[in-house]
Amino acid sequence: MIILADIGATTTDVLLTGISHQTGLSIAAASFGLLTILLLLLGSIRAKVGVGTIVVPLAVSTTFIYSFSVIPNPHNFGAQLIYFITGLFVIALGVGIGASAGIGMGAYESICHRIAEGRDWHPQIVRLIWEFIILSIGILLGGAFGIGTLIAAIATGWILKYMNSAIGDYLLGRRIRTNCETPLARGYEYVQSKN
Repeated sequence: MIILADIGATTTDVLLTGISHQTGLSIAAASFGLLTILLLLLGSIRAKVGVGTIVVPLAVSTTFIYSFSVIPNPHNFGAQLIYFITGLFVIALGVGIGASAGIGMGAYESICHRIAEGRDWHPQIVRLIWEFIILSIGILLGGAFGIGTLIAAIATGWILKYMNSAIGDYLLGRRIRTNCETPLARGYEYVQSKN
Protein backbone atom coordinates (compact mmCIF):
# COMPACT_ATOMS: atom_id res chain seq x y z
CA MET A 1 0.00 0.00 0.00
CA ILE A 2 2.90 2.32 0.73
CA ILE A 3 4.31 1.77 -2.76
CA LEU A 4 0.88 2.36 -4.33
CA ALA A 5 0.53 5.58 -2.30
CA ASP A 6 3.39 6.95 -4.43
CA ILE A 7 4.62 9.56 -1.95
CA GLY A 8 7.82 7.73 -1.01
CA ALA A 9 8.41 4.14 0.05
CA THR A 10 10.15 2.57 3.03
CA THR A 11 13.92 2.05 2.83
CA THR A 12 13.73 -1.52 1.52
CA ASP A 13 10.91 -0.66 -0.88
CA VAL A 14 12.97 2.21 -2.32
CA LEU A 15 15.59 -0.42 -3.21
CA LEU A 16 12.99 -2.85 -4.58
CA THR A 17 11.32 -0.21 -6.74
CA GLY A 18 14.77 0.87 -7.95
CA ILE A 19 15.66 -2.69 -8.94
CA SER A 20 12.28 -3.04 -10.66
CA HIS A 21 12.79 0.28 -12.49
CA GLN A 22 16.23 -0.69 -13.80
CA THR A 23 15.59 -4.34 -14.66
CA GLY A 24 11.93 -4.42 -15.67
CA LEU A 25 11.27 -7.11 -13.06
CA SER A 26 8.11 -6.94 -10.99
CA ILE A 27 8.54 -5.74 -7.41
CA ALA A 28 7.68 -9.28 -6.26
CA ALA A 29 10.46 -10.74 -8.43
CA ALA A 30 12.88 -8.07 -7.18
CA SER A 31 11.90 -8.98 -3.62
CA PHE A 32 12.53 -12.70 -4.23
CA GLY A 33 15.88 -11.84 -5.82
CA LEU A 34 16.90 -9.66 -2.88
CA LEU A 35 15.85 -12.41 -0.48
CA THR A 36 18.11 -14.88 -2.31
CA ILE A 37 21.06 -12.48 -2.09
CA LEU A 38 20.42 -11.86 1.62
CA LEU A 39 20.26 -15.60 2.35
CA LEU A 40 23.56 -16.14 0.51
CA LEU A 41 25.07 -13.27 2.50
CA LEU A 42 23.74 -14.77 5.74
CA GLY A 43 25.41 -18.06 4.88
CA SER A 44 28.71 -16.45 3.94
CA ILE A 45 29.00 -14.53 7.22
CA ARG A 46 27.62 -17.46 9.24
CA ALA A 47 24.81 -15.40 10.71
CA LYS A 48 22.15 -16.96 12.90
CA VAL A 49 19.20 -18.11 10.79
CA GLY A 50 15.82 -19.00 12.25
CA VAL A 51 12.50 -19.99 10.71
CA GLY A 52 11.46 -16.33 10.70
CA THR A 53 14.58 -15.33 8.78
CA ILE A 54 13.28 -17.25 5.77
CA VAL A 55 9.51 -17.34 6.27
CA VAL A 56 8.93 -13.63 6.95
CA PRO A 57 10.70 -12.23 3.84
CA LEU A 58 9.18 -15.04 1.75
CA ALA A 59 5.71 -14.09 2.99
CA VAL A 60 6.37 -10.42 2.21
CA SER A 61 7.57 -11.27 -1.30
CA THR A 62 4.50 -13.43 -1.91
CA THR A 63 2.23 -10.65 -0.63
CA PHE A 64 3.63 -8.32 -3.30
CA ILE A 65 2.37 -10.71 -5.99
CA TYR A 66 -1.24 -10.58 -4.85
CA SER A 67 -1.56 -7.11 -3.34
CA PHE A 68 -0.84 -5.23 -6.58
CA SER A 69 -3.48 -7.24 -8.43
CA VAL A 70 -6.14 -6.85 -5.71
CA ILE A 71 -5.65 -3.33 -4.31
CA PRO A 72 -6.66 -0.53 -6.72
CA ASN A 73 -4.47 2.51 -7.33
CA PRO A 74 -5.44 5.60 -5.30
CA HIS A 75 -6.96 8.35 -7.46
CA ASN A 76 -6.41 11.42 -5.26
CA PHE A 77 -4.06 12.72 -2.59
CA GLY A 78 -6.46 11.86 0.24
CA ALA A 79 -6.53 8.23 -0.87
CA GLN A 80 -2.73 8.25 -1.15
CA LEU A 81 -2.44 9.40 2.48
CA ILE A 82 -4.89 6.71 3.63
CA TYR A 83 -2.90 4.05 1.75
CA PHE A 84 0.37 5.30 3.21
CA ILE A 85 -0.83 5.45 6.83
CA THR A 86 -2.59 2.07 6.54
CA GLY A 87 0.57 0.58 5.03
CA LEU A 88 2.68 1.77 7.98
CA PHE A 89 0.29 0.15 10.45
CA VAL A 90 0.16 -3.10 8.45
CA ILE A 91 3.98 -3.28 8.45
CA ALA A 92 4.14 -2.61 12.19
CA LEU A 93 1.42 -5.20 12.87
CA GLY A 94 3.26 -7.81 10.80
CA VAL A 95 6.58 -7.12 12.52
CA GLY A 96 4.90 -7.19 15.93
CA ILE A 97 3.22 -10.54 15.30
CA GLY A 98 6.40 -12.02 13.82
CA ALA A 99 8.46 -10.80 16.76
CA SER A 100 6.01 -12.09 19.38
CA ALA A 101 6.01 -15.51 17.70
CA GLY A 102 9.68 -15.91 18.66
CA ILE A 103 10.63 -17.61 15.38
CA GLY A 104 13.91 -15.80 14.83
CA MET A 105 15.30 -12.55 13.52
CA GLY A 106 14.55 -11.12 10.11
CA ALA A 107 17.24 -11.28 7.43
CA TYR A 108 18.33 -7.66 7.93
CA GLU A 109 18.46 -8.06 11.70
CA SER A 110 20.50 -11.28 11.43
CA ILE A 111 23.04 -9.62 9.13
CA CYS A 112 23.34 -6.50 11.30
CA HIS A 113 23.58 -8.61 14.46
CA ARG A 114 26.39 -10.71 13.00
CA ILE A 115 28.35 -7.69 11.76
CA ALA A 116 27.96 -5.90 15.10
CA GLU A 117 29.03 -9.02 16.96
CA GLY A 118 32.01 -9.73 14.72
CA ARG A 119 33.30 -6.15 14.64
CA ASP A 120 32.32 -5.27 18.21
CA TRP A 121 30.33 -2.31 16.91
CA HIS A 122 27.16 -0.89 18.41
CA PRO A 123 24.16 -2.65 16.79
CA GLN A 124 22.22 0.57 16.21
CA ILE A 125 25.17 2.07 14.34
CA VAL A 126 25.41 -1.03 12.15
CA ARG A 127 21.67 -0.89 11.42
CA LEU A 128 21.87 2.83 10.60
CA ILE A 129 24.77 2.24 8.18
CA TRP A 130 22.90 -0.71 6.63
CA GLU A 131 19.74 1.37 6.11
CA PHE A 132 21.78 4.23 4.62
CA ILE A 133 23.49 1.87 2.14
CA ILE A 134 20.18 0.24 1.13
CA LEU A 135 18.50 3.63 0.73
CA SER A 136 21.41 5.11 -1.24
CA ILE A 137 21.47 2.19 -3.68
CA GLY A 138 17.69 2.44 -4.07
CA ILE A 139 17.85 6.18 -4.81
CA LEU A 140 20.68 5.69 -7.33
CA LEU A 141 18.58 3.05 -9.08
CA GLY A 142 15.65 5.47 -9.32
CA GLY A 143 13.57 3.94 -6.53
CA ALA A 144 10.43 5.48 -5.02
CA PHE A 145 12.10 7.97 -2.68
CA GLY A 146 10.03 10.86 -1.36
CA ILE A 147 8.67 12.62 1.70
CA GLY A 148 6.95 9.36 2.66
CA THR A 149 10.36 7.69 3.01
CA LEU A 150 11.36 10.20 5.67
CA ILE A 151 7.99 9.97 7.42
CA ALA A 152 8.22 6.16 7.44
CA ALA A 153 11.74 6.28 8.89
CA ILE A 154 10.56 8.48 11.76
CA ALA A 155 7.09 7.05 12.38
CA THR A 156 7.62 3.29 12.03
CA GLY A 157 9.51 2.95 15.32
CA TRP A 158 6.76 4.71 17.27
CA ILE A 159 4.01 2.72 15.58
CA LEU A 160 5.94 -0.51 16.14
CA LYS A 161 6.30 0.28 19.84
CA TYR A 162 2.53 0.78 20.11
CA MET A 163 1.78 -2.37 18.12
CA ASN A 164 4.10 -4.49 20.28
CA SER A 165 2.30 -3.21 23.34
CA ALA A 166 -1.14 -3.84 21.84
CA ILE A 167 -0.28 -7.32 20.59
CA GLY A 168 1.33 -8.34 23.86
CA ASP A 169 -1.26 -6.81 26.18
CA TYR A 170 -4.49 -7.46 24.33
CA LEU A 171 -4.08 -10.14 21.68
CA LEU A 172 -1.70 -12.49 23.47
CA GLY A 173 -2.73 -11.72 27.04
CA ARG A 174 0.80 -10.87 28.15
CA ARG A 175 3.08 -7.85 28.00
CA ILE A 176 5.81 -7.82 25.38
CA ARG A 177 8.35 -5.05 25.43
CA THR A 178 11.43 -4.43 23.36
CA ASN A 179 14.43 -4.69 25.61
CA CYS A 180 15.79 -1.13 25.45
CA GLU A 181 19.29 -2.35 26.28
CA THR A 182 19.16 -4.68 23.29
CA PRO A 183 18.63 -2.54 20.16
CA LEU A 184 16.51 -3.79 17.30
CA ALA A 185 19.60 -4.50 15.21
CA ARG A 186 20.47 -7.34 17.58
CA GLY A 187 17.25 -9.02 16.64
CA TYR A 188 13.85 -9.54 18.08
CA GLU A 189 14.69 -10.13 21.70
CA TYR A 190 11.77 -9.37 23.93
CA VAL A 191 11.27 -9.21 27.62
CA GLN A 192 8.03 -10.54 29.02
CA SER A 193 6.79 -9.17 32.30
CA LYS A 194 3.74 -10.04 34.34
CA ASN A 195 0.70 -7.76 34.10
